[in-house]
Amino acid sequence: MRIISFYFLLAGKHGNNRDRELIVDSYDSTLNPYIKLSIILAVQELGIPSRNDFYSRIKRNENDSKVIKFIDYVKALNRPLYYLDIEKPKLEGLEEGEPSPY
Repeated sequence: MRIISFYFLLAGKHGNNRDRELIVDSYDSTLNPYIKLSIILAVQELGIPSRNDFYSRIKRNENDSKVIKFIDYVKALNRPLYYLDIEKPKLEGLEEGEPSPY
């Protein structure tokens, strides 16, 4: 499941609109809500008319309120977001100039 979600996100971020259309086509064949969210996120750079049609179709047919709320969240983003940057934790006790384990 995680690999499929990662694949969709990777193809959505680095692919072209044809790749994103193929991702859209796979939405109806999945029942897993996490994969559905990955698909919604993966197509955020799809052409505006196609993307809005896809999101509208989901909102009409989807029973899961979390999925519908997620669409609203993605549409409200100022720029495409595929992952969150998380600050690396600072390790206490590391001497200045000592190589980081990261």
